[in-house]
Amino acid sequence: DDNGIDLVVLTSTANCDGIASQSYSPIITLEPLSQTVVSGDTVTLSTKAKAKPAPTFTWQYLDLNSKLWKNISGGTSASITLSNVTTADTTSYHVIVKNSVGEKTSKSAKLAVLDKPQFTQQPADTLLMVGASAYIQVLENRATLPVNTVGKTAKVYVGVTGSPKLVYQWFKDGKPIPNAIKNKLSLKKVDPGKDGGSYSVTITNAVGEVTSNDFAVTIIDPVKITQH
Repeated sequence: DDNGIDLVVLTSTANCDGIASQSYSPIITLEPLSQTVVSGDTVTLSTKAKAKPAPTFTWQYLDLNSKLWKNISGGTSASITLSNVTTADTTSYHVIVKNSVGEKTSKSAKLAVLDKPQFTQQPADTLLMVGASAYIQVLENRATLPVNTVGKTAKVYVGVTGSPKLVYQWFKDGKPIPNAIKNKLSLKKVDPGKDGGSYSVTITNAVGEVTSNDFAVTIIDPVKITQH
C-alpha cells in the first residue's frame, strides 16, 4: 500500500520430485514516476515487480470527472507508452500487479501535460500624440480579443495561449524594461525622447518561451494651425 508496508503472501507446493516450490505475491521494486511534459510528447510510464508465478499488469488512469480509476486499453505490460499527449491526459496513473497468490497496486504517478506559450495575436504598431497614454495588454487563453483603440488613451491587445503560470518581460529597443514583468505595459504622458521606439514582450512558462514581433511606438506632435 502507499504507507510503505507490503503484505507478501507465500505459499508452498511440491513438485513431482517432492521438493517444495515457493510462490509469493507481487512486490513492486520500481514505482512509476511523475512527469511534466509538453503537448505532443510521447510519455512512457514504467514499473518493475517480483512475483512467483509471473504477474500480470493492468495500467489505470484516474478519471477526473467520475473520480474512478479506469483501465487503459493495451496497458498490460510493465511499461505503457502514451503518444502525442494533450492537456486532456493530465491526471494520475497507477498499475495493478497481480498473480494467483495476490496483487499489489503501485503508487500514483502524476502526469502534467503543458502547452508552450504561443501568440494568437501579435502586438500592433501604435501612433500616439505627445502627452497621450497607451496600454499594451496581453490577454491569456481568450477565444476573442477586444478591438484596439486609438486616441488620447490607446489600448492595444495581444493574444497568447499557454499553460499557467505565464511570466512576462517587456523590452524596449532590445533591452529589458526594469520592473516591466506583468501582462500589461503602461506608457503614460508619452514623450518622443523617452517613450518612442521598438518594443517586444517575451512570455515564458515551465515548458517554453516565445517572443513577440517587434512593434513600433511612434510619438508625434499635434498639428498646430496658426493664422497669418
